Amino acid sequence: MALKRIPVFISSKQVELHDDRMAIAELVAQIETLEPVYAEEWAPRRAAAGEVYRADALRCPLYIGLFWRAYSAATEEEYRLAVSNRETELLLYVRDCPEPEREEGLRALIAEFRDKHVFRRYDSTADLQRLVPNHLLEAVIRMVTRLHYLGQTSRSGLPTHLAPRDLLEAWGLDGTVADTAEALSQARGLLHAIVTRTLAKSIPTEGHP
Repeated sequence: MALKRIPVFISSKQVELHDDRMAIAELVAQIETLEPVYAEEWAPRRAAAGEVYRADALRCPLYIGLFWRAYSAATEEEYRLAVSNRETELLLYVRDCPEPEREEGLRALIAEFRDKHVFRRYDSTADLQRLVPNHLLEAVIRMVTRLHYLGQTSRSGLPTHLAPRDLLEAWGLDGTVADTAEALSQARGLLHAIVTRTLAKSIPTEGHP
């Protein structure tokens, strides 16, 4: 059984944070278990842009939100669609700038983040690239821990009824273990090795952003 790659939705004001979006998309694409989902890679289709991003935000179990100066109603909608599924992993990043430079709608949204979520600030694309690898690893491991539940949801990005043992078999490990906890432990260890190995190549070294 080939394991379906887990879709990761990248959300932000596109033009304002283009470089950050591309850096994250490239980083996610290097992880063999993940697939970046972002507007720049949409194929032409009949559907309106709003239909496409709403569907993507709803179906992806991992959401990365980037915010800086400009407020975007579409970006806020993407965030709210993602958060509507309590099993979706949210990774929120706010790029530093003088607070008066932020548009009022974005200031209000960030204030809401403070009340509801843990988010991280960053000051450059290179800084974001240093932060995201470990955060992605932690998020994917949390997802594997809940895999028995996520496999039953329409927005999991995983085959229906996929169990931890199925995950191990798809990755060529021992899927015959009788204990679910042991299967989860093996799956988490495998993910740690995969993500660490692939992301180590992407983390900027000191003096080489």
